[in-house]
Amino acid sequence: MSKKSTRDVIDRIKEVLGIENRKGSDTRLCEALSVSRQTLASWLSRDSVPYAICIEISENKGVTLDWLLTGEGPMLKGGIAEPLAEQPLTPRQQAVLGLFNALPDEKQREILSALEDKKRMIDMEAEFKELKSVLAALKSAG
Repeated sequence: MSKKSTRDVIDRIKEVLGIENRKGSDTRLCEALSVSRQTLASWLSRDSVPYAICIEISENKGVTLDWLLTGEGPMLKGGIAEPLAEQPLTPRQQAVLGLFNALPDEKQREILSALEDKKRMIDMEAEFKELKSVLAALKSAG
């Protein structure tokens, strides 16, 4: 079975939403997404999950759209390849995660966005330093 099938996308959505994939999980998914069982059955028969729902889940839960739709690439935004649950956490990380989880979803999204911006800035600064050193080397060679 392809990792890109509708059932696989739905299974990844369940994973992101913390819904165990067992009997009754489709019902819990429908409740979490505020859709009827008929709607879910329609998605499966059409072999299509609405893109808007996937985008909303990606934005709200911090997972990459590529991973959600295809199962490929990093699961979490920011290039983290593994779910955090599979990585051992330091006491500091556990404390941050505990505080983060205590916040409402809107505040969590704001923090995640700020962290992604900070990561991009750090990456850009590193690239700038590298370009600066290449430019200096070219100037001294010329």
